[in-house]
Amino acid sequence: MTEALNELFTLSDQAGGIYSKAMLVSARTIDDYAQERAKKMKIEVVHGNEVLNLKKRIGKWLNLYRNEHHDGDCQPIQQPSYL
Repeated sequence: MTEALNELFTLSDQAGGIYSKAMLVSARTIDDYAQERAKKMKIEVVHGNEVLNLKKRIGKWLNLYRNEHHDGDCQPIQQPSYL
């Protein structure tokens, strides 16, 4: 799992720099060490039974991501139709 986190972190950094975010999705339960490591790397983790709510988690994640780069009074974005 550590190798996957490192690769995801590197890809996210190279692709989007400071404006990028990464999410690791796994049907398997991720151990506490890997979760803590992902948190330090600012990688969102969805794993185990949480995958059942993936659509909702991605929607919230995208909204937070879009809104954090604007001034505080921006309007919420409309959720994409594919979510």
